[in-house]
Amino acid sequence: RRIGQLLAERHLERDAHHPAMMRRSSLAGFSPSEIIVKKRDGEQLTAAEIEWFVQGFHAGCVESYQMAAFLMAVCTRGMTNAEAADMTKAMVKS
Repeated sequence: RRIGQLLAERHLERDAHHPAMMRRSSLAGFSPSEIIVKKRDGEQLTAAEIEWFVQGFHAGCVESYQMAAFLMAVCTRGMTNAEAADMTKAMVKS
């Protein structure tokens, strides 16, 4: 768990300065690493965070390794019914 936390925090700074993420982050106020860390820590994600993450992945702004980390956090911590419904809606929109 500690290694995952360190890696997520290390990428947090880099992600914030990636040009594509700066555009998307400034619009929605999210970053991939923050969402990954939030889910990893067992917190519930909002519909906006889930939609932003899925749309960002589809647009190429969220990297494959970030999606893998997100999915690992989901597998480890699970999703609430609301999160699962929001994820399904976001995937349908993409």
